[in-house]
Amino acid sequence: MSSAAHSTAPAESIGPSSAIPPITTGISGTLRLVGGPAPGLPRPITHAKVNVIAGARVVATMTTDERGRFSLTLPPGAYAFELKGGPDLLPPTAVVAATGTTHLSLRLEAK
Repeated sequence: MSSAAHSTAPAESIGPSSAIPPITTGISGTLRLVGGPAPGLPRPITHAKVNVIAGARVVATMTTDERGRFSLTLPPGAYAFELKGGPDLLPPTAVVAATGTTHLSLRLEAK
């Protein structure tokens, strides 16, 4: 009579957990209009829709509040910003750091 061998070896691990950790980095700051026919102090641009661009792709859209402020969770990397359907904003790019929040002062320069 033969008896079948039973393995009691633990199941193979397929690597680290596939759960994606939450993103804890991002940007915050203000969007202001600079220059134009009535130059002076920069003025907040309120309720503006701003596209966030990585490479050639829009990865998010954020909206400024009544004081021109914004905040958005983003993974680390380089991003560009443009008013939705409008011009690019300055600075031309910003880098979101690997930890914490990157603070920006975005501006639209009026001609």
